[in-house]
Amino acid sequence: KYNQLPDTSSLAVRTSGLLGEQYLELNVGFDEPEMGTAMLKDGSTIQDTKSAMVLEDLIGQFLYKSGSGNDSKNATPDNSGASAPAAATNP
Repeated sequence: KYNQLPDTSSLAVRTSGLLGEQYLELNVGFDEPEMGTAMLKDGSTIQDTKSAMVLEDLIGQFLYKSGSGNDSKNATPDNSGASAPAAATNP
């Protein structure tokens, strides 16, 4: 039954390797008429689709997050002076 696909099937754009070519991955769904599933007909569309992850977008998100200044190691202490005594000065 290679020409019959249940309407519960999904389609995803994948990449072979880190910088490889893109291809379509078809995940054949289950066929349970008792549960209301049906076979796709000519002209039908697959509703469950996923786009490919774009490497440039991922790198951009990483750079944006790393440059946002929310790193706790680089945080400056509170300079209100309430928690630490003032340093003594020599005359």
